[in-house]
Amino acid sequence: MLSGGNPTGGANPAGTGSSINYVGNHAYAYSGTFNYNNNFTAGVDFTTGNEYIKARIFWSFSESGSDNVEMQVFTNEEKIFASEALNLVSTEPYAGTYLDIIIPPQTRIKVGCLNATNANSHPANVTLTGRVYN
Repeated sequence: MLSGGNPTGGANPAGTGSSINYVGNHAYAYSGTFNYNNNFTAGVDFTTGNEYIKARIFWSFSESGSDNVEMQVFTNEEKIFASEALNLVSTEPYAGTYLDIIIPPQTRIKVGCLNATNANSHPANVTLTGRVYN
């Protein structure tokens, strides 16, 4: 039995939300659409169980009003990744930024973004999928 996370099933089998979900030896977290501004906003925020996870984190944006967006990953409150996409055009969806990562056991993960240009609010999505190992 894997520890931590949310079971799947019930009224929301896709498990959309900021937590991690486990299905067999796979793990996933789907943020759904969330809004970010000039303060870091986490799309997913969870603590892993006793296993480690080999995961891929993927960001997508439907518009940014030509603002710069900074994608960030924190492990145990320490920023381990930041990448900035410059001048995203609001009429062209931006998708394609991803990060492959090994997540150790008992680790808090926060993945999200911020507006690096100004305080305007824009929508984003974060997806994390991975394989769980003992």
